[in-house]
Amino acid sequence: MDLSVFNFLHSWAGLSVTGDWFVVVMARYLPWGLVIAALVLIFKGNSRVKRIENLIFVALALLLSRGFLTEIIRYVVERVRPFVALGFEPLVEQSATFALPSGHAAIFFALATTLWFVDRKWGYWFGVLALVNGVARVIAGVHWPLDIVAGAVVGIVSALLVRVVLKSIPSRTAA
Repeated sequence: MDLSVFNFLHSWAGLSVTGDWFVVVMARYLPWGLVIAALVLIFKGNSRVKRIENLIFVALALLLSRGFLTEIIRYVVERVRPFVALGFEPLVEQSATFALPSGHAAIFFALATTLWFVDRKWGYWFGVLALVNGVARVIAGVHWPLDIVAGAVVGIVSALLVRVVLKSIPSRTAA
């Protein structure tokens, strides 16, 4: 099923220059916009303590999802990327490192989940854009659909775990 979904989505690559340009922008450059927007949201309109708490929440969730869990899973599950397995040139430049789970999906779903706790509306939109980025990376040929799903799960679970841990620590503002 993973191959069937990949073939369907990847079949959109190469149909038009404009379509390929859009996929490249969504797969490669959208993440930069999300990071900048997240920083603006984290630091917007909150007290200094709340901004620091939000930044710690986001940083720990990203570190756990991409820096720790993704790397452990990739070490255990050595899944090659589609362009390596099927022998084609992807739309975006990508090293031939292992693919499961998607590091981009792990980061941006962790970011979306943490932002959902900060601001529900923006968290929702970040989740939608994280999904757009994931689909674009499948169309571009650098990930299998299951890589994106696994990355999303890793990111969401990481953010939830960090939230539980941080909530168990007494707040300095409560004293």
